[in-house]
Amino acid sequence: MEIKKLNIKYPIFSTYSDEFLKIGVCRFCGPTPNKIGNLCIAGHNYYDSRFFSKLNDIEQNDLINIYDNFGNKYIYYVYNIYEINENDTTCTNQNTNGNYELTLVTCTSFNNSKRLVVKARQ
Repeated sequence: MEIKKLNIKYPIFSTYSDEFLKIGVCRFCGPTPNKIGNLCIAGHNYYDSRFFSKLNDIEQNDLINIYDNFGNKYIYYVYNIYEINENDTTCTNQNTNGNYELTLVTCTSFNNSKRLVVKARQ
């Protein structure tokens, strides 16, 4: 995945685990790239330049590039940015009305009580 505006570029682990989150970003729900549904990706916010630490600087209409295993690029446009409580999973809903959607999730505080959600679609 790549967000040029924020200088973010990481491979996406297809398996979600605490160990993988320590070294990258992980797909934790939804389809693989370029499939109908809501591809959900989580990454830590270490309040530096790693992983999703700069995600709070993203804005509506910014571009997020997702690459599949064959190098094909899929462009998603940010359409919504909001915060949720740590146990709120509504952002992972797979009912996208036939759209190709992307959800990025990261923590917003050191105590992990809130999550920043970035929603995008092709």
